[in-house]
Amino acid sequence: MLSWLPTHLVQVENALRAGTPSGGSASEGIVPEVIAQRAVSLQEWQNAVNLARNPFVQNRRDLYRVYDNIMLDLQLTTLLDKRVEKLQADKFKIMGPDGTEQPELAALLQTMWFRNFIRHVIESIAYGHSLLELADQAPTPKTIKVNGRSLQYYPLLSVPLVSRPHVRPEKGQWVRNVFDQEGPSFRDPAVRNYYLEAGEPTDLGLLYKITPVALAKRYAMGSWSEFNDKLAIPFRWVTMKSPDAKREQKLAQILQNMGSAGWGIFHPNEEIKLLESAKSDPHKCFLELLVYCDKQMSKAISGETLTTDEGAGSKSQGVVHQEVAELKHEADRTFLEYIVNEQLLPRLVWIGYPLAGCKYVRDDSMEMSPQDQIKIDQVLLQFYNLDPQYIADKYDIKLDYIKGKTPEEVKEVLEKAVKKPQPVA
Repeated sequence: MLSWLPTHLVQVENALRAGTPSGGSASEGIVPEVIAQRAVSLQEWQNAVNLARNPFVQNRRDLYRVYDNIMLDLQLTTLLDKRVEKLQADKFKIMGPDGTEQPELAALLQTMWFRNFIRHVIESIAYGHSLLELADQAPTPKTIKVNGRSLQYYPLLSVPLVSRPHVRPEKGQWVRNVFDQEGPSFRDPAVRNYYLEAGEPTDLGLLYKITPVALAKRYAMGSWSEFNDKLAIPFRWVTMKSPDAKREQKLAQILQNMGSAGWGIFHPNEEIKLLESAKSDPHKCFLELLVYCDKQMSKAISGETLTTDEGAGSKSQGVVHQEVAELKHEADRTFLEYIVNEQLLPRLVWIGYPLAGCKYVRDDSMEMSPQDQIKIDQVLLQFYNLDPQYIADKYDIKLDYIKGKTPEEVKEVLEKAVKKPQPVA
């Protein structure tokens, strides 16, 4: 019966069961935990950090609950998504063992699972150590042609992130329940090729430093809302000439139905005084604190503020801030390149991908507009005889229009192509 099964499935099943006492992979063995959303405090963050760093506990469950809570902040989410999405949009190439580009092999990574893989890798900068699993392969093979040869492989369907609270990176283990101290090893030689680690085992991530700022922003928003509820909307009150229980009940019902502003009913010789801020614009103290917190988060995630937050700045300042943002992006690209070449590709080869000896390379080629390309070709025509087929392919012009023409005539055709109206979509 084993001879009827795909070889790669037998290998995965045997390896995962041999390396895990409970049997199965992490994604199958973890018992999910129900987590209710609630507000967190700075004291809870401090306690969570102490638990994560305690050498006798090393449990990050509470810390990740804090992280997930502050990631509801729109500014923080946008900043992190910006770094992730910019990297997901970058082009890349796969170079073969002989150093030549292999577009057919690059197509193996032009998939949704690789896009999600990029997100998990970059988010490890924010969350700290992250563990990915590479055991979810298709049951049927696919065939691709590379250099005239037909090659088969079993494609990955997904590369899930192992639930962070269930991972003990310092020990190299994952646990079934979040409060377990020991569990199967994902670094065991029998299974290590089916797991990939991003980030250092002791790293708590950038969110460790951002949490106090994010919580301060949340407190400021709460205080501002409370200020608006109590003082921004005019207070209403009624003074009765004499005590009357029925009339008082009726007035209370009327005031309650008039809206959400504060109200009160007072008897003779009773009064209420509302203390207001001496400033004419007390909202600024809340707004300035919110803006300050947003800028601090921008500095931590992007390294600058001018390209992420509203504000005036000179052109020279904009250039400097843009250069800092590009420096962060370049660091992310290098980090991803190391992860792919040193960890992902060897594991893909192990599970049957035809990528032995290949290398993941960033594609920095520039895409020029037709107008810019034509200017370059006009200069080249002064010194070289350009192949008519090149002109036909580059500008989508019929070969019959170009073949046999002089360079001057080709130049005229190119100039007409620039002025050619674009088809309406």
